[in-house]
Amino acid sequence: MGRISAGEPERKFGSVVRKLREEKGFTQEAFAHHIGIDRSYQGKIERGEASVTLHKIGLIAKSLGLAKWELLKKLEENNF
Repeated sequence: MGRISAGEPERKFGSVVRKLREEKGFTQEAFAHHIGIDRSYQGKIERGEASVTLHKIGLIAKSLGLAKWELLKKLEENNF
């Protein structure tokens, strides 16, 4: 198993969230408002600059119409 560098999981998670958000037609600001967080924090998530809590993962997943495990599974899929 390869070594994971610091920040890599956050960047990958942020990339997945950005792609799924865009596919749903949300702007970053509208999505942040929808889940109850500040737009600047949403930007940090998508750039991989923030470590997201399980609570926030749940809010993000629900807003994207996914279960938490489905959102996290997207991290392992090659199409992101």
